[in-house]
Amino acid sequence: YTFTNPTTTPTAIYIRATDTDNATSLRGVSSVEGGIEVVNGRIRVNNAYGSELLPLSMTVSVQYWTGVNWALSTTDNATSFNTRLNTAGGNVVPTIVQGPLALGNISVTGGGPVTVVNGSSTFTLARPNTTGMADISINAPAYLTSVPGRATFGVYQGNNPFIYQREAY
Repeated sequence: YTFTNPTTTPTAIYIRATDTDNATSLRGVSSVEGGIEVVNGRIRVNNAYGSELLPLSMTVSVQYWTGVNWALSTTDNATSFNTRLNTAGGNVVPTIVQGPLALGNISVTGGGPVTVVNGSSTFTLARPNTTGMADISINAPAYLTSVPGRATFGVYQGNNPFIYQREAY
């Protein structure tokens, strides 16, 4: 079952069977027919930023459209993907946005197969030793669309703790 629009309201569907003598499971007033709710889903990588000298943790969320907004699929404990880079047989796909960061600088530490727990998982990008930004997406299973997150290395200066500073001599 496929939706044409990714923000379609969740839809209840029923699968009916009819045998050779036309007996059917068609839902009627007195029948109790089980159905299933079909929703649109996506896998989203959250933005992350940090030092170019340290590993960077990225969070991945499996979400579904509620009819109003995207919500975390907390019942999803089955979606799996490989946290290796796509060039190494994995599902993590980096795209350079700003250099001097280059694809050769991006790698995943301890990459391998993972399964989401309560709709989320994490993986860690190794320190690139250079600044820049890359969009990181997951080559998702066919039933999910992928929303990339931005990994930013070395451009965040931190929060200045001073509101006002004055020197007196």
